[in-house]
Amino acid sequence: MQKDIFSFFKATISSLVSAGIDLLLFYAICQSSKEWFIILLATVISRCTSASVNFLINKYWTFKSDGKTKKEVIFFFILFVSKMILSAFFVWMLKFIKINQLIIKCFVDTILFFVSYFIQKKFIFNR
Repeated sequence: MQKDIFSFFKATISSLVSAGIDLLLFYAICQSSKEWFIILLATVISRCTSASVNFLINKYWTFKSDGKTKKEVIFFFILFVSKMILSAFFVWMLKFIKINQLIIKCFVDTILFFVSYFIQKKFIFNR
């Protein structure tokens, strides 16, 4: 039980570090221009970079996995894409309830974090 709480705490730190990288990279790239293609490019670069960092931290520190990296990368990528799609979908669906979209996004992404942690622990990094 204590081991599970500790790995959950480490996953939370990993997620916060990755979110910080995502936001800082996005901001830095967007400083060059406000054109739509720069925003799109900044989004793709910052998300892919932060996801890569998140994968490495979770594999080697959070879950201490010694499994097959190729398999883990594939499943992590599927989870990553699924989370993005689900986040966008639920934020879009819930925008009709007259609550600020940022609050909705935080709520949705928090729930997705818990689901993601469980999937990574049980299926991707097989602890």
